[in-house]
Amino acid sequence: MGGLFRRGCGLILGLSCIAAPVFDRRGRVIAALSVAGPHGNLEAHRFETTLRQVCAAASNALGRAQLTQTA
Repeated sequence: MGGLFRRGCGLILGLSCIAAPVFDRRGRVIAALSVAGPHGNLEAHRFETTLRQVCAAASNALGRAQLTQTA
């Protein structure tokens, strides 16, 4: 589960979420993406792989954009 954050019954009672970081080209965390749903109904394990893939794609896209802007 490294790199993922899970939270149950946080700020909103009955809500759970899972989040993963988005990195810049230097490996610094610059954002996070999350999936939220009703506590008890959110099967976080179903979203882990997809969330990691989406965050990796966002990180890669941002890295390419930053390299293009500095060139």
